[in-house]
Amino acid sequence: EYFWQHSMSEIIQALLDQGLRIEFFKEYDYSPYNIFEGADKRAEQEYVFKHNDIVIPHVFTIKAIK
Repeated sequence: EYFWQHSMSEIIQALLDQGLRIEFFKEYDYSPYNIFEGADKRAEQEYVFKHNDIVIPHVFTIKAIK
């Protein structure tokens, strides 16, 4: 298994460094896949992982244009 994690600032700065303009950004408090042990299925293709009743962002969408 291989994975890596990038901070939001790394992702957004990489887009800006390439001269892109961010038009849209949204975080979602669920994952469409059950990727966390102990995640709860909230709805079809919505899995949430709560820790001490804190819901964290799981995925995001971003639209950037040149």
